[in-house]
Amino acid sequence: MLYYKFSDYLVKKYNEKVYKIPVNIPVTCPNRDGLLGGKGCIFCGEEGAGFETLEPARSVKEQLSKNIEYIGKRYKARKYIAYFQNYSNTYLPVSDFGFYVEEAI
Repeated sequence: MLYYKFSDYLVKKYNEKVYKIPVNIPVTCPNRDGLLGGKGCIFCGEEGAGFETLEPARSVKEQLSKNIEYIGKRYKARKYIAYFQNYSNTYLPVSDFGFYVEEAI
C-alpha cells in the first residue's frame, strides 16, 4: 500500500468510522491576504470548504456541538474528531491557534 488514509487508520484504531467535524475559524492565508497573492489557491474554494461548515463567528464549541448533532443523526455516528479545515490554520501564531484547539478539546 503506497498511501495509508487517515480515515482507515482511525477505523483500525477505534474499530469504527470516526467522523471529521469541520471547524471554521477566522483565518486567511498568504495567498489571500496580499502577502503572496490575493486570489487564493486552485485547491481552496472561494469560501474554503463549505460542506457542513458553519460561520467562524460561532465558537468552536458551538460549531462542534451543532455538527455532531447533525452528523450523529444523519450517519448514526458515535466518534468524532475536530477538523480545522478552511484556509491555512498554520498561518496563525501558535498561541492563537492553540486557543481554538483548546476550545475544541
